[in-house]
Amino acid sequence: MLFSHLFFSRNVDYNILVEYLRETNKPYNGTTLESNLKGRTGFKKGTTELALNQGVEEGKFIKKAYGATFIFWYNQDLLPAVQKEDIE
Repeated sequence: MLFSHLFFSRNVDYNILVEYLRETNKPYNGTTLESNLKGRTGFKKGTTELALNQGVEEGKFIKKAYGATFIFWYNQDLLPAVQKEDIE
């Protein structure tokens, strides 16, 4: 995966993907992300999966098999802790 890391490390599209997953804080599969980010990134079919796998390797995303597909979400450990006062 060294090639994908070098390819995406300086890529604005990769940063858009990371921010989208962080802000929405929901699980997605690669196809749904491609659809949701269409026009905002230059990712083509399959390229999104490479970027998601890079995020997993870097610890930014969590990946789980769900049937024949994989689901990705932002690593919750990287989000700030919510205080009880903030919820009430």
